[in-house]
Amino acid sequence: MTSALWTILIPVKDTRRGKSRLDVPDDLRPALALALALDTVSAAAQCGRVLALVEDETDGAALAGIAGVQVHRSRVAGLNESILDGVAVVSASAVSEVTGFLAVLPGDLPGLDAGELAAVLRRCADHRFAVVPDHLGVGTTLLAATRVGWLRPRYGADSFRRHQRAGAFPITLPPASTLRWDVDTVDDLLTASGPRTSAALQRITAGRDHGAGVGVTVDPCTEDS
Repeated sequence: MTSALWTILIPVKDTRRGKSRLDVPDDLRPALALALALDTVSAAAQCGRVLALVEDETDGAALAGIAGVQVHRSRVAGLNESILDGVAVVSASAVSEVTGFLAVLPGDLPGLDAGELAAVLRRCADHRFAVVPDHLGVGTTLLAATRVGWLRPRYGADSFRRHQRAGAFPITLPPASTLRWDVDTVDDLLTASGPRTSAALQRITAGRDHGAGVGVTVDPCTEDS
């Protein structure tokens, strides 16, 4: 299953601040945000070398415990800037000298299937620069380039279209693809869950059932990982 040619960058927002729009108790939100990242990174690590771009050292330590994962603490502001910081790290490594195949995933694809990701990366290898949209066709859930210098991140509002304008070839996948289901709404959260995310949700549900009045809602916000 491993796609050894690929280095996969996964930006992870400080989980103490990540998913701030989730209406859950403050003491449970960081654990849920970290669970999303751990499920995502665990699946991606089966398909290539993963470089997690973290803001917080504690998050980095948790992610570094996954086999095949390296961690870089990014100190720049902004998602695109953090990705470019990661690109610079890859460019300085021996891996980039061999192939330069580079992909970017958000840190909130908890239902990601590793076999599906490996198959899509094989398709991306046929294009200089490629992009996969989220299930709404608006955001971006995978960005890939076959040379480090060809990766041009344009994350933000309407990023799928912006990446196409930057030259990315759109990879067509069915809406139900696990690669397209990042967590932006409550339905996403309940639909796209890996083992750690499911466990975190169970703890939240248990709190609600015991009268804590916990709800799980997410305001739509693309690429808030």
